[in-house]
Amino acid sequence: MTKPRRKLQMCVVNPVFVDGLSQLVGSQMVVMRRLGISWNTWTKIRSGRPVTLSVGQRLRSRIVNNQSAHQILKRDYSTAGEDYVEVLENIFLLPETGHEHQGHANERKNS
Repeated sequence: MTKPRRKLQMCVVNPVFVDGLSQLVGSQMVVMRRLGISWNTWTKIRSGRPVTLSVGQRLRSRIVNNQSAHQILKRDYSTAGEDYVEVLENIFLLPETGHEHQGHANERKNS
């Protein structure tokens, strides 16, 4: 008897921020060190594909705590009077639309 697969919560990184993040990405090792995500995950984000909610949350957290990322995105996407971190909390991650994902095996198959 196999366990039923849990449905993964998915999200999409707001495309507005992807260009700014691109300024921080170099080699595969650099993306892992600076953003805390794999090269494959970066490729998904760059192409607008969904990632798991936990990965999106980790990325958002790393950006807020990474001085370079924080400065680039704050400069490019913050308006006067807005709390930049609050803006990131509210609009950095978007809900996934379109496809349903169930379990890691399905995610690998669709990659």
